[in-house]
Amino acid sequence: MLSEWNMFLNKLYHTHFVFLAYLFFLSAGVFCQQTNLDKTISVSYKGESLGRVLTDIEKRADVRFSYSPRKIPENEKITITLDHVSLRKALQEIFLSLPVRYELIDEYIVLKKGPVKSLEGADQQEKKITLNGYIKDNKTGEVLIGATVYIKELELGVITNNYGYFSITLPPGRYTMILSYIGYRELQQKVDILANTKFDFSLLSDPEELEEVTISSFQKEEVIFKMNSSKSEIFPSFVKLQPSLMGESDVLKTLEFQPGISFYGDGSSYFHVRGGYYDQNLILLDDATVYNPSHLLGIFTPIIPDAVKSVDVYKGDFPVQYGGRLSSVVDIRTNDGNKNVFSGSASIGLISTRASFEGPFKKEASSFFVSFRRSYFDLYLKPSQENLLHLYFYDFTTKVNIRLGKKDRLFATIYRGKDNFRTKNEDADTSGINWGNTTGTIRWNHIFGSRVFMNTTMYSSRYDYYLHSSIQRGEYWNSRITNFSLKEELTFYATPVIKWHYGIKLGFYAFNPGNFYSGNQMDEYQVSPINSSELVLYSGAEHEVFPWLKLNYGLRFTGWSNYGESFVVHYREDYTRDFIEYYEKGERFYTHQSIQPRLSASFKTGRISSIKASYNRTNQYINLITNSISPFSSLEVWLPAGPNIRPQYADILDLGYVQAFASDRITLYTDVYYKWMYNQIGYEYHANMLINPEIEGEIRQGNGWAYGFEIALQKEGGKLNGQIAYTYSRSFLSFQELNEGRTFPATQDRPHVLNLSAVYQARPRWLLSANFTQASGTAITTPTSFYNYRGYQVPVYSEQNNDRLPPYTRLDLSTVIQLNKKKKKFNHSLTFSIYNMLGIENPIYLNFNKTLADDELLVPADKLNPPDQTSSMRYTFKMLPSFTYQFKF
Repeated sequence: MLSEWNMFLNKLYHTHFVFLAYLFFLSAGVFCQQTNLDKTISVSYKGESLGRVLTDIEKRADVRFSYSPRKIPENEKITITLDHVSLRKALQEIFLSLPVRYELIDEYIVLKKGPVKSLEGADQQEKKITLNGYIKDNKTGEVLIGATVYIKELELGVITNNYGYFSITLPPGRYTMILSYIGYRELQQKVDILANTKFDFSLLSDPEELEEVTISSFQKEEVIFKMNSSKSEIFPSFVKLQPSLMGESDVLKTLEFQPGISFYGDGSSYFHVRGGYYDQNLILLDDATVYNPSHLLGIFTPIIPDAVKSVDVYKGDFPVQYGGRLSSVVDIRTNDGNKNVFSGSASIGLISTRASFEGPFKKEASSFFVSFRRSYFDLYLKPSQENLLHLYFYDFTTKVNIRLGKKDRLFATIYRGKDNFRTKNEDADTSGINWGNTTGTIRWNHIFGSRVFMNTTMYSSRYDYYLHSSIQRGEYWNSRITNFSLKEELTFYATPVIKWHYGIKLGFYAFNPGNFYSGNQMDEYQVSPINSSELVLYSGAEHEVFPWLKLNYGLRFTGWSNYGESFVVHYREDYTRDFIEYYEKGERFYTHQSIQPRLSASFKTGRISSIKASYNRTNQYINLITNSISPFSSLEVWLPAGPNIRPQYADILDLGYVQAFASDRITLYTDVYYKWMYNQIGYEYHANMLINPEIEGEIRQGNGWAYGFEIALQKEGGKLNGQIAYTYSRSFLSFQELNEGRTFPATQDRPHVLNLSAVYQARPRWLLSANFTQASGTAITTPTSFYNYRGYQVPVYSEQNNDRLPPYTRLDLSTVIQLNKKKKKFNHSLTFSIYNMLGIENPIYLNFNKTLADDELLVPADKLNPPDQTSSMRYTFKMLPSFTYQFKF
């Protein structure tokens, strides 16, 4: 068996190298299919405009020019005679005294604004050199993700990648570099670039007062043109200013105010993106997957805000590097740690305390970051709950950042989060539940030459859920998913307008769908475990074809296989068991491959406006198996695609428009999308999901589709910052075996969502913030009639999700008061929040097992002759005030 496994790995590696060689061949082919500059021409012009000269050369040399009349002096008079010279030499002579440079992009000669060249410089027109480096925070040494590097003379810009790295190829010369990043002061610097050069730049952060936040017009122009459609960025500094439940800042809960994203209700961490189910969201923490984003059954989420450096949210137009889910990717990057000085922060709130520390091991060379949080609900409840032993959650995040040399960096991240709830039974035995996420990442960055950036990442994730019936006797039910992956990524900065991405990933998964243990051991599996492997290969390019057109295109291949030791239950057409097939350890019993094309375009319609269009196909091989509609459940079973579960996949179309106004501080975002979803997961009515060896027989698969419109108006900079957003979204499902084959709205179908968030700097030390949301109610199933049978009232259900909960409305307010009059080494503040200021009772579910007696809802005591049933609703929170004390040093 070991030899077979080695043969399998050899096949994977062989396929990988063949694939990469093919991709490099393709990318090289792109540069070969270019205009021949060595062809000979003869021309003579006397006082002709540059525009006419270019038109004449197009006819004589059978070439095509592309340029913007606003940037090229096409009315400039040209007098020149050239006899039997190469096209290359002719262009050098014509542009010798003009601020024009040219580049070859496929079959086009693209003209751009450039410096006036000397005779010596003209001979170097075709010589290209590369400027590369990192953009950092001046105080902490943290790299800045998404910072803009702009060359003023060439009107050429790039944006730093997820590791703060940039690379740009340009002719030798003296240039003005403009570096900018939101919340940081713009830096302009003259540089002489005569050879391949590596520069690291540092930006100084603005004061925390919002009126001082600056947004570079160059940065805005580059970001609007080059950004992916349906992408949002969440800045941790703004997360901490938002009103929050019980004063607990929450990165993931902030997504609620992004268009196209809706949460189930108060106190739930489950969110739906553009009509998709919540297991279709991929949450990454430094590349490792967080499978269950909940604390206290979803009231809070596990990401400590102080540990977060950046959050990118993709709702469509997924870059080729991302895959594995149908609806969204939430890419969270953690802080690297302060490389210059030791610092820390802490906060004390009503339900938890958190603290963070960071500093250098060796100044400017290595650093660490550590953050932890623990709740103390049990301290409040133990006096009134005699049987309560534990009720708490905790999070721990740490990261180490080491610079190994000028071209090498090493990062290591560990995250651990856990919930624990235990009670004492009447017989002095102990029962309870606990669940938790654990992730680990080791990442190595290396720069080859000046134009190839390599990122090697090894990461692992694990999610466990335990339901203890007796801790003393070691009796519990456990479900688990574990994965280990190795990923290799290369970014090739081929030209200033073409950037290639290549990657390979090998992943290994272990699934325990839920088994019962006694005496801390299990005699035999009740539900079969499954081991899986995943091979991912991808290649894609970011290609600025013209100054007004940018294309992203790529291809992603996924190969999925399942292995024993395992058993598979085979079913008849009516989903009854046919036979069971057993597989030895390492024996492969299922395989599937998929190709996922990615294509998007950005059309520049003005200096700070663009139209976006994209098509994506994405596959999902990992499924959350649960028929619970409760927003407060962390009991999760994960199963892979296999003989009885077909892989989910989706085709997504998106069309958007982005426009900035008023000195670039106000931005309009609009999106229209349509999503076809195949092999969606549904369940037989009254399905048994716990300790069921035939759990896959309870699954039904069908198709779904979602469509919608999103519009958001965002204000950045000045005293007032905020966003107003409206989403119209529909989501439908169709299963042959469910709802009599009729189409019905999905649970996550919420047609209308209106969000408003605002932060106002009232005084230098006083800040106010508010969030308002109003949304259609969640789709639910209610009886359409009742009938009496032998004294019992029986509900009749005629259609699935035929009704809705009442509309959801909530207003949150908060204020932050800086207690220091001036910024010092030690700074502290108080935050006061009111959650659900209007006190609206937003229901989370509806019951029909209540009776009405004296205007009170009671559980029927007379089971033989119960009166008529009536509905009752339950809500989580009314108005809930809180405060938090924070300090930094």
